[in-house]
Amino acid sequence: MSIDTELYRGNKVLFTGFDHEADSVVEASWTHNPEFMRMQYIQPMKPQASVQVKKQYEEIEKACEEDKDLFHFQVRLAIDNSLIGFCQINSISWSNRSAAVLLGIGDPANHRCGFGTEILSMATRFAFDELNLERLSCKVPEYNVAAIALVVKNGFLPEGQLREAIYRDMVRWDLHLFGKAR
Repeated sequence: MSIDTELYRGNKVLFTGFDHEADSVVEASWTHNPEFMRMQYIQPMKPQASVQVKKQYEEIEKACEEDKDLFHFQVRLAIDNSLIGFCQINSISWSNRSAAVLLGIGDPANHRCGFGTEILSMATRFAFDELNLERLSCKVPEYNVAAIALVVKNGFLPEGQLREAIYRDMVRWDLHLFGKAR
């Protein structure tokens, strides 16, 4: 990587900070989509108002500043700056030079457009080249087939699974563990 390598801009997407007012309205709408929420989170979820999302933004910003083990990016389309998702590098262990990565794309219209591939590639480059980490990991529910394909496509290797760790709709699902070393 050269010193002028763009860290926050890809061909299709940008990594930015929060726009508390505008982003909270968009992100609150995603919480009303049960498919998005169930693919993204393994705990029970409920719809949120924009004021609740703004409060979460404040908590994330505080954690980024105080704990120093979290980097959060809002993901926007490069063409028009509209919010399409988020990306986090979290649970950073500086002494072990490792972290976890999490990403989400809210509107189903933006799924299967190549955005996830670019987001994960940018996050990996940021983690390895800017933060000087050596390892990234992620956890993906067995039922999120698209996310499993995405992480494998981006060079993450299966490292194990937590058998029947998720209980949804009276069915037990495994939680798959993936990792990528520098």
